[in-house]
Amino acid sequence: MERAWDVAVIGAGPAGALAARQLARAGLAVVLIERARFPRDKVCGCCINAAALHTLAEAGLGDLPERMGAEPIRSLNLASGRARASVPIGGVAVSRAAFDQRLALEASNAGATLLMQTVAAVDASGRLLVRSVGQIEWRSLAARVVLAADGLAGSALAGRADLASLAARGSRIGAAAILPASVPGFEHGTIHMTVGAGGYVGAVRLEDRRLNIAAALDPEFIRESGGPGAAIAEILRSAGAPPI
Repeated sequence: MERAWDVAVIGAGPAGALAARQLARAGLAVVLIERARFPRDKVCGCCINAAALHTLAEAGLGDLPERMGAEPIRSLNLASGRARASVPIGGVAVSRAAFDQRLALEASNAGATLLMQTVAAVDASGRLLVRSVGQIEWRSLAARVVLAADGLAGSALAGRADLASLAARGSRIGAAAILPASVPGFEHGTIHMTVGAGGYVGAVRLEDRRLNIAAALDPEFIRESGGPGAAIAEILRSAGAPPI
């Protein structure tokens, strides 16, 4: 806590963890700050597309998905009303819990220091402050550069009105669930994307055969449907997709 860091990275998702790894490999003193305890799931799809696989390969991690047992993806099936389309694509599916934890481990192996279950914030004067989850006392952390990679819902830059992320009113809400492998339908190796008037629902099998559901839903549609689960069920029903 007392040392000065070259770079402090806030957020150990794929962007933050990979950045921390590459910076540490370049010889910089890097601290990677994450408020969660890994492994943890994310409200996000679990697909790594061809461009992302290329990025991993350029970073020397091209074999990482295979080592994790990631599920190869061969096609994208689209459904909206009575319309259907199937598009051949590449990529893999792997749970964010497993993928993010592995990338954070790669950053640590490269020399980055991990501060897990730690909240970080940049105040109006540009100081980096940190505290442990569940604590109220903030401490200052010295870093030449702060890289905020804690996502649109992150709070690290909330104190900087000129930098904080702002969600547009009426923006779609993300919802997700991971269901048991025993749930029928939804074959392996395919992204099943169902589009309706109130949003869209994606479903894909993970490396352990569980079914990942990720949706983006209009707030008003959620209210009219009686909740996110009911909204997702209605979108699937409207396109004749298998019920969940």
